[in-house]
Amino acid sequence: MGADRAAGTTGRAQQAEDIPVAAPSGDVQEGVAPLTPEGQLTQLVQFMEDSYPEMWEAVAAGPGEGDDTAARTDRVERLWARLPDLLSHSSQLVLGAGLDHSMPGVAFTRTGPEPTPFAVPGTQVTGTVLTPSGVPTPRTGAVAVALHGGPGWFGDGASHDQLWLPLFAALAEQSGVTVVDLVHPLPVPPAAVARAVAAVRDRFPDAPGVGSVVFGSGMRALREVEVDWLVAFSPRVGDDGPLPPGTAGTPVFLSAADADTTGTPPDVASRVFHDAGAQVEERHYVSDHLVAPPAEWRRRVLDAARWMATRPSPGVHRGPLV
Repeated sequence: MGADRAAGTTGRAQQAEDIPVAAPSGDVQEGVAPLTPEGQLTQLVQFMEDSYPEMWEAVAAGPGEGDDTAARTDRVERLWARLPDLLSHSSQLVLGAGLDHSMPGVAFTRTGPEPTPFAVPGTQVTGTVLTPSGVPTPRTGAVAVALHGGPGWFGDGASHDQLWLPLFAALAEQSGVTVVDLVHPLPVPPAAVARAVAAVRDRFPDAPGVGSVVFGSGMRALREVEVDWLVAFSPRVGDDGPLPPGTAGTPVFLSAADADTTGTPPDVASRVFHDAGAQVEERHYVSDHLVAPPAEWRRRVLDAARWMATRPSPGVHRGPLV
């Protein structure tokens, strides 16, 4: 039996030797056309929508009415709080596990910033002062007020803590600008936000200018506030919402998502700011309103942070119009 087994093994070995084996190329993707950035976004959006349809269905269903409102809002908050982690996980599956799929709130906050609670007496506005560590970017002394997005009925709960707060923290740490992340009740009370911005100016009287960072509909919260400069991520403007007063002459960094199907189209947003006389610098990204490969998210944050780091020059300290 031992001889038979040995003979069988020898035969299989001889057959294996007869099979030509290609020399390893060192790249398992050789010969496979890489996805374009647009192709990456298309695959990621399709995967997210197919795998997590409840996220978009919950938003489309709205807040509900009566006793159902609080429960439905809480559910949507928890669903969208998962977005940064889902983008990283989905990108690993769709775009390849060998790439860096860390979101800005993870990749850019390993050294800071330092969070401190912030509240505005007499209002429902609270928030967090995000003081940069000075590493990797020296502190500039400038201050920015950050206002989150949302459809007007959610965005100030769990989704704020897991989506917006890490985004603004990454901007603070990478820019060297102290960012005061405001959590405002929805719908947005512009007078309360104006008082909050005034409180920020009082807290930082020596700041060489107070700017603002907004995402999407967070722009609407500024409609009674003048700021020294503005970073606008996919802002809702024009027919979607008014610009802050005194926009003429204001330096604006417009971060445009070219595949945005939710917010104001990028070309419209650009035209609105230019028509208002703002000093606009705009950058365009292969991104939907919120869904984009983590690498593109990191690029958006780094570009905005570099621009923010050049905003230490004193401007006209403007206050609320109320």
